[in-house]
Parts: sequence; structure tokens; C-alpha cells
Amino acid sequence: MTGGTEHVLRQQDAVGADPVPMGARALGDFAALEVEMLGLAFTGAPVGMAIVRADTGETTVNAALCALLDCDPVAAAAAIPELMTRGGERREVDAHVVSTEGPDTVEWELLEQRRVLPDGSTIWTRVRVQSVVEGAGTPRFHIVSVEDITLERDQQLRLEVRDGRRGTALEGSLDGIFVLEAERDPGQVIVNFVVRDMNQRAQEILGQTRDVALGGRLTELLPTDLQRPFFERYAAVVESGEPLDEEFALDLGPGPSRWIQQQVVRFGDGVVITARDVTTVRSEEEELRRSRDFLQRVLDTDPNLIFVEAADGQLVLVNQAVADLLGTTVVELLGRPDSVMPLRADDSVDYDGIDRRVLETMQPVEVDEVITRPNGEQRRFHTVKVPLPLDSTVLVLGISADTTERDIAAYALRASEQRYQALARNSSDVVALANREREVEWVSPAVEHVLGYTPEEFRQSFADQVHPEDRQRYAEFFDRALSQENVETQIEIRIRHASGEWRWAETSARNLLADPEVAGVVLHARDVTDRHRAESELAHQALHDPLTGLPNRSLLLDRLERAIMRAERVPGTSVVVIFLDLDRFKVVNDSLGHATGDRLLVAVARRLRDAVRPSDTVARLGGDEFVICCEDVASDEQALDVATRILEEIHKPFAIGEREVYVTTSIGIAITEGGTPPESLLRDADAAMYEAKDKGRDRYEVFDDDVRARVLWRMEIEHDLHRALSGDDFRLSYQPVVDLRSGLVIGVEALLRWHHPRRGVLLPTDFIPIAEETGMVLQIGEWVIEQACKQMKAWEGLAGSSLNTMWVNLSARQLELDDLAERVQDILERWDVEPGSLGIEVTESVLMGEFQRTGTELRELEALGVPLAIDDFGTGYSSLSYLKRFPVDVLKIDRSFVSGLGDGKIDASIASAVIGLGHLLGMQVSAEGIETPEQLDEIRALGCDTACGYFLARPLPPADVEQLLTAGPLW
Repeated sequence: MTGGTEHVLRQQDAVGADPVPMGARALGDFAALEVEMLGLAFTGAPVGMAIVRADTGETTVNAALCALLDCDPVAAAAAIPELMTRGGERREVDAHVVSTEGPDTVEWELLEQRRVLPDGSTIWTRVRVQSVVEGAGTPRFHIVSVEDITLERDQQLRLEVRDGRRGTALEGSLDGIFVLEAERDPGQVIVNFVVRDMNQRAQEILGQTRDVALGGRLTELLPTDLQRPFFERYAAVVESGEPLDEEFALDLGPGPSRWIQQQVVRFGDGVVITARDVTTVRSEEEELRRSRDFLQRVLDTDPNLIFVEAADGQLVLVNQAVADLLGTTVVELLGRPDSVMPLRADDSVDYDGIDRRVLETMQPVEVDEVITRPNGEQRRFHTVKVPLPLDSTVLVLGISADTTERDIAAYALRASEQRYQALARNSSDVVALANREREVEWVSPAVEHVLGYTPEEFRQSFADQVHPEDRQRYAEFFDRALSQENVETQIEIRIRHASGEWRWAETSARNLLADPEVAGVVLHARDVTDRHRAESELAHQALHDPLTGLPNRSLLLDRLERAIMRAERVPGTSVVVIFLDLDRFKVVNDSLGHATGDRLLVAVARRLRDAVRPSDTVARLGGDEFVICCEDVASDEQALDVATRILEEIHKPFAIGEREVYVTTSIGIAITEGGTPPESLLRDADAAMYEAKDKGRDRYEVFDDDVRARVLWRMEIEHDLHRALSGDDFRLSYQPVVDLRSGLVIGVEALLRWHHPRRGVLLPTDFIPIAEETGMVLQIGEWVIEQACKQMKAWEGLAGSSLNTMWVNLSARQLELDDLAERVQDILERWDVEPGSLGIEVTESVLMGEFQRTGTELRELEALGVPLAIDDFGTGYSSLSYLKRFPVDVLKIDRSFVSGLGDGKIDASIASAVIGLGHLLGMQVSAEGIETPEQLDEIRALGCDTACGYFLARPLPPADVEQLLTAGPLW
């Protein structure tokens, strides 16, 4: 034999297995080689097998076949002929030769059969017969394999049944039907679903043809957002057997989404989905819901009670007013009996009888009733009930109007009619009755104590007592009253008091000419003079500065706008805005007190009014800022003359009590011939004023293109400062401080530099003033202290170094911080730097600010152990009086006194005095700005302790400072 036999032999040799012997009766005189081959195949087969000798019919079966047929080997062998001859119910798969595997082995048939086992159960088997033939085609023996396909057959039958119904059930359904089979991984975990069948309606819903969808996976057919949720839900149906019923929005591309209702049930190892497009239904339901909501909202806006009752008394509709009255919600009331509405408190009303009358007579019924709210409050209602036919039934519509206030008012009116005459006679208001010709026919006695006239005097002379400016308005007011019956009209007019004083009267009129009991126009007049005076005072306060009485910003802008509009109409004229700010006014406040400062501002306001024309407006914006608006100015020279005159007036001393106070002012001027908004003109004058301050104060500047450019520059610097704070554009350079006795560098001053990406290196004078104004100097100052302490820690322990102090400058804004000492302490602790290694420098002008707060902060720094130096000493005011107020360790002689050393005696004398003063007070003295050897020699000779300057060393980067520190003395 060849082919299959050789393969079996090789497999046997490879694994070294012993062949399974077969009975001699079964194998006859087969060669030994064939015995081994067939025994091997027989032994390990997972399916039932039998070997039948063609000539004798002798049969041998394996254990798997016995287990499959649930019988012993004899019974199993007896069943083989029937299996081979297609006995019993079967499905013929193929009755001819299926394939030829080799020259001597033929698989000649494949069939399926249903068998009844001894225990009565039924199974389906698939039988495969292979014949081993001789060269002439004569069979030698047959190999029969039998496989249990019961489960597979059951599934197939279900599909066949389904296929048989497709044309009627599936394709005739209005719903889409999908059949999905679970796809599982080797561990039997569901990983996807495969589409096994779908009807025509399903194709329309899914938007794909059956040919495309069949065999496709769930994750390939659904939109991305639905794939995972639906997979999880379908898997849950398969695993649990619990059906699923839900609605979802399906979006398959252009156009609106559709709403699909799906029902999912388990079917075998998969699911059957019934899907229905309910988009139209939902749209109709949504439209119906909107209509109901609209109707409910309309009803809810009605303050009356609106309700509808069914014939059995159940409430089928109520509005919000009903729910509010009963202290509940609309939803809570629907479906409840009408006994809850209203809460009956009027036993005289037969409510049930009213409903019967409405339904029997089909006519409306009205009733007045009392309703008690849950809190016990009783309200009176007038209710109308009408029949409401609807299809085959009749409902009852009820509308109830709350008449409580109306009834109370009617009762009060009846009562008031009896008291009216007495009230009119004793009222503090004047009551009068006039005819159609405006003649007063009657007036109440109150006119005597309100206006000083007897009723008869006032009645005869009333027309002459109205202020001439108000008579036309009063005539129009009376005409309006005549044109509207029973409508109150009001006006405020001035009426002359008997004493001659004009009094404001709030007057109302009501036309009751058609009322036969009145037959006239009723006038009520009330004296509101005091209120008018208070309102005038409030209006004045709202538009004027309370200290000086000058117009404030609001009134200034209003007058400025009017002036600009007039200038536009009169060619050749201009509007000039003069913006002035007193120089160093803060020093006056701090040194002489705020009361003196306020008196000075009042005096300045008086001089400014005297210095300009009566038609010009002088305003105070706040603080020490004043603005003058001059209109009808013929030339720029005229505007400059006004500014010059103001400078001269301010130069004169101000007598404040027993003290004379001298101040100067900086002035900015902006000019327009029209077309400039008031705010812009004011802003331009303000910018020019700052320009005057930057150029030395006590002068004026006119706003022009150069000023505008500098204003823009300031704006750009302010903008770029924000970016610099978040980047690394700020850096520190370090100016060495030299001990003048030893020549050693014992300290450094941390100097801030801004490496601007476009403007290059900027010095503090270029940007710190702007940072001070904006408050950003606080962040910059804290960054400087942080970096200085970090660098000081890096230099700690440097071999040969005599460095002991890192000096940093504090701004005025930093000294205003209540927690300055705590911030400094946090930084020192963070970098583990001794407090004495960080020195604080403060300029004398900063020190002279609010010295009480400044002194508190500086003393807290002293308590930490941080030394203090006064920079620019000798350039401020009253310097000596401040030395005893603050814990000063070092006085720094300003460079303006050092620059003259070696050339004259005056600067040397000043420097000598400062050095002597400092030593006398126990302070060290340091000189700034040593630029020449002569200056160095003289300052050393005067006994100064330390110094810095370009002659000694320029500001250096950290690496160069390190070399200098380790190089030893400078001399």
C-alpha cells in the first residue's frame, strides 16, 4: 500500500508508539505493516470508528463508537451495516465519490442520519465511509467514522425553519429584524457579533444592503459612539437571557438623526433584534408635548383659577394659580377628586348640585364662594362653571377670580365716603375742586396753614399765585386731566406763599366731571419744598467735589463734551484742557497732616478759579489733581498764557493757619478744535502732565506726537513687564562694596537689569517707575530678594572670600506691605541664609513716606537681624529728624556729593559732616560713585568706612565676582 499507509508508519516511528493489535478475525491475513497502521488510527480517534472486511463483513469497533451509540461493542458492530446502507431517517449529503485521496483509498459517501439510542433519546450523526481497494478497484475493507452532530443539526434546522418563513414573516414585517451570532475567543468570551440574517426593513434602517451586511461584524456596521455600548448590552442579553427594550438616536450621516426602538432577545448563541423607526412618532409626541406645554404655560400666566373636571369629579387640568393657592403642584392635583379644589369653607354653596346643573342644563352657573388656604387664610372668589363638550363626554370648566381685594376696597370705599369730608378738612394736603374753566370753586381749610391764605383768598387769587415760569406747564397739565376721565395726572409747580416765598407743590388732578356727586376736577396739593431742596443738594453733591465745591469728573466730562460740540460749530476756536497735579503733595500730608493738606487743596481751588475766566470750568478729579476746561480759545499762545499764569499763582506761598506752605505744580495741556472724545482729551492732558513731572516738575508740557510716542512706550513697557515676570529676562549684576581700610570686598549691591528682547539691556530707571505705578514692583522686588539669597548661598564658604553682606533695594510699595518681614524671613529660611547676610537699602525719599508704617516694617526687619542702609543720604527733606526714628546701620553718601571730591571744599565738607554724623550715631558710612583715584584718596582720608564705584569695580556677573572675591585686597 502507498500514500496514507506510509504516512502512518512514519508517524508511528517518530513517536515510538506501540501499535494497537486488532483481532485476527477482524484483520484476517493482512500484512503486519497494515495491522500496525490501522491499529494506530483506531486507537487515538476522537470519533466513533469501525473497520469492516469487504469479503466477510467481519467488523471491529473502537471505544468512541460504543460511547456514541451508548451500547457494547457487539451491538455497535451490528449497527454498522445499517449505517453503511443508509438505513433510517437521514439526509443525504453526497452519494457519489467525494474525493480520491490516493490510488488505493476512496472516500465514496458522506451522509447524516438520525438515530434513537437505547434510552429513547435521539441524536444526529454524520457518517463517512472510506474504502481501501485493490488495483482493479475491488474493495478490501471499509473504514467507517461516525460523528455526533446533534447540536449543529438543531441550529441548522432552526435556520431552515427561519428561511422557510422569511418570505412571509420576516419580509412582511414592518419592523427591521436582525439575527446576530456571538463571536467568541478561545476562552469562550464574547468579543463581537456577526450578522447572520436581516430583512428588507432592517436594510432600510441600517442603510446597507443584506449582501453587504451579512457576515459583517457589529463594530463595522454601527457608528463609533454606539459600537461599545451596544456590544455590551447584546452580550448581557446572551449571558443573562434577560431581554432588552430601549430607544436610541441613530446617526448614519447627512440629515437629522433617527430614533429607533429596539427589542433584543437571546436566540441560540446570539440575539434576534426587532428594530422600529419611531422618529415620526416621537416628533408627533414631541409636538403634542410642546402644544400641551404651551397651553399649560398660557394657562399658568392667568392669575385666575382655571380647572377642568371630568363627569366623575376628577381633575383633568389645573393651572399654576390653583396649585399656588393650595400650596401644592399641578402634577399632584391631576387625577384627584375636585373636593380638593376649592377647600370649601362656605357651607351655603351646594358644589355638587352646581356641577349637576351644569351637566344637565348645559348652561353656565356662577357662584360667590369663600376658599380657605392650607395656612388658614380665607379668600373670596367669584366662580363661573361652564359645560365643555369633548368627543362623547362633557367636562366642566371652572374659572375663579379672586375678589378679596375688590370686596375689601368696595367696603372701604363705602366707609370712606362717610369720613371724606372730615379728612379733607383736617388733612395736611390742600384739596380743591375746580371747574372746566380751571376756576377753583372749593378749597379745604388746610390751605391756610400750608400757604397762609384763607380758603376764600386762595380761591379768588389762585391763578395769580402760580409761578410765571410754571403757568404754561400748569395749563397743559389741566388740559391733560380734562382729556382723561377718572385718570390721575401729576405735576410739580411753584406756588407763592402768603409771605412771598415760592413753595414747591406736588399737585395731582382727577377728572370727575362726569360723576354727578362731584362734577369737577379734584386737585390735591402737597408741599414738597424741603424734598426739592434735599434733591437739589444731592444733585449738587453728585456732581461736585465735597471738599472744594468744584465740579467733579462727571460734571467736567459733561461740560467738556458740550464745549467740544460748540467748538465744532464755530471754526477757528479750540477747547483747551489743562491737567495739573501738585508736586510732592504727599510730603505735605505726611509732614503737616491731612487737615493741613485739605486746607491747602481748598486754597489751590480758590486760586485756580481766580486765575481763569468765569466761563471756564475748574474741576477736581480727586487727591491733588485739578482740571481746567477753557473753551473759545483763539490760539495756542492763549492756552500757554493760562498755564503760565497758573504756575505763577501756585508759586506764591499759601497761608495755612500760622504756617506758610510752598508748593509747585506740573501741568499737562491738550488742545482740540473738535472731534476728540472728552475722555481722550482728558487722557492726553494727563499724559502731558506726567511728561512735565518726568522733566523735573514745576512746568507745563503740551501733548503732541512726541508725548503720544512716550505714552505708547510706557504702555509697551507695562505690557512687556508682564511677560518679563513670567520669563527669564530679569537678571542681577553685582557691584562690589570695598572696605576702605583693608581693600577687601566685603559686600555687593544686587543691581537689577532687564535684558529686553527688542530694546536691549534696560536699567531700573527705565522701568521701575512704571512697575511702581502698576504694582508689579512687588513681584519684581520679591524676585530680586529671592535671587540675591540664592546667589549668596552659592558664594557661601568661597575660599579666600571676605564677603559678608548682599545689599538689595526696597521700593516704597514693598515697604507698604504689612507682611514684609514675614516674606523676607521665608526667603532666608528657604535658602538657609543668615539674616545678617542680607542688607536692605532704602532711599531717603522712600523713608520719608508714611513713616509710621515704614518704621514698623523696618523694626520688624531689624528684629530678624537684617541690616538697613539709607541710600542717597542728604538729598531728601528733614533728613536728620528721621535718623532717630529708624534702625539705620549704614548711611550712604549720595554720588552727587562724592563727584566733587578733589575739586572743591564744599562737597568735601558735606561728605565730612555726613561721615561724622554717622559715626556719632554709631553707624557705618559708605560712599557711592567713586570714579577717580582722587575721590578714593579723599574719601579714605575723611574716614569713610566703605565705598563702591566704577574706579573700584563695575557691576559684574557672578563668575567675575567670584574671581574678585578670591583675588585678595584691591590695594
